[in-house]
Amino acid sequence: MATSLGTQATTAQAPVAILSLAARAMAERPQEARRIAAAVHLVLDGHVRPSLTGIPVWYVRSATAPRRWYLVERLAAAGGPRWRCTCPDQLHRGGACKHILAARLYRKLHPPDGGPPSPPPAAEGWDARVWLTPRGAAWAARGA
Repeated sequence: MATSLGTQATTAQAPVAILSLAARAMAERPQEARRIAAAVHLVLDGHVRPSLTGIPVWYVRSATAPRRWYLVERLAAAGGPRWRCTCPDQLHRGGACKHILAARLYRKLHPPDGGPPSPPPAAEGWDARVWLTPRGAAWAARGA
């Protein structure tokens, strides 16, 4: 069975690390704040599962249909990796959907080489969902 964030991250540091990554992403791309916030919730709720085959594929649960899972792939391409999801949003709109953003967050927290994730900020005990407003993300991005 695939390991979800909920079973692998056993300390309060995982939500803090997600908060730090999300705050940075929201500061860089405020127009995607809602998708980033939705991606954070998918990761925190344990709805991102990596493939156990070693290939860069993740299964991300639908936020609207809990029995549906989307396949997210990281494809090698000239000029850097390209991401693809099987959800309707990504297929019709293009760009990064919340499932792709969730898989990217998960990958940052769980490096594919099995090494430790990036160290979280020193503060512990914060629930990332408390800060996921554009104003809170801007505040966190300033390092306050």
